[in-house]
Amino acid sequence: MAYRKWLWAKHLKPRLGDTRLEDVAPGVVRRVVREIGASAGPTTANRALGLLQRIFNFSVDEEHVPANPLVKIKPMFDEASRARVLNDAELKALWQAAKQTLETPRQGAKDRDELAVSRPMAIAVLLCLLTAQRGGEVSGMLRGELDFEARTWLLPAERSKSKREHLIPLSQTAIDLIKEAFELGRRRLARFPTDPERPADERKPQPSDPVFPSPRGELSAVERLSLSRAMARLAMVAKIPDASPHDLRRTATTIMASERIGILTEVVSRVLNHVPPGLGVTGVYNRHAYVAEKRRALDLWEGLLLEIVGERVRPSNVSNMPRAGNTP
Repeated sequence: MAYRKWLWAKHLKPRLGDTRLEDVAPGVVRRVVREIGASAGPTTANRALGLLQRIFNFSVDEEHVPANPLVKIKPMFDEASRARVLNDAELKALWQAAKQTLETPRQGAKDRDELAVSRPMAIAVLLCLLTAQRGGEVSGMLRGELDFEARTWLLPAERSKSKREHLIPLSQTAIDLIKEAFELGRRRLARFPTDPERPADERKPQPSDPVFPSPRGELSAVERLSLSRAMARLAMVAKIPDASPHDLRRTATTIMASERIGILTEVVSRVLNHVPPGLGVTGVYNRHAYVAEKRRALDLWEGLLLEIVGERVRPSNVSNMPRAGNTP
């Protein structure tokens, strides 16, 4: 929803906001989409076309217009699938940029690089990397989804892109970051109490509270676009070209499946909340949650990542990490 609002305000309203629905013709839309493609790229242009088609479908349902004039317009641009994977040097630079934000006292913010981001958003970026989950799922995290005793994050089906409940084991580093986000969020929410009968300092955290609350004082999670902006700023500070939050998910996945860690493809798919390809009917009946396997994968990934960024020294007597499925 937040993305569609941004897409309308940024690209469509300036071009079509004053046009009556009955005057929006296919030729006009094709011209607008081409302009968006030239300025913002093929993916944004195709999404803008899709949003216009949704608007007209709704208008037909509400009987504002008799038919959708855009129904026959197909996506106008080819979208190349991204294959961006950060290398070790880029991972270290990004980690250091985020940690610098976390370690800098708030009162010293004016002396920091103007491209630095807020502490909660720096934590969210690192959690995308550590957990290999989608940016929107991380930024929308709720307190009630987390169980520190079990060291898990239970993503509900309604918040999952795949519409499946997903249990994500948490490494110790991820837990430490989430606990810091808890405290930062508690302070922010305390300034904006929703219960008028209780003062802000008496409001207790609720399971429905967002871990990353909106900076506008709403009792809602920060918008997904805020995470993308934070990632872009950190990447600029770290001098990393063309990096997005989803690239962190792809990077974690690629390294987990590589010979550096050697996690089986099926387990990596479970970490991502994908159904592994080729299972067919077996995938329907296989209800094994893979919790232990996912935990091992994410713990091994945390260990290697901390070695890459210089926060953990690799034991001198270890030459390679054990491959999944090949241990005694």
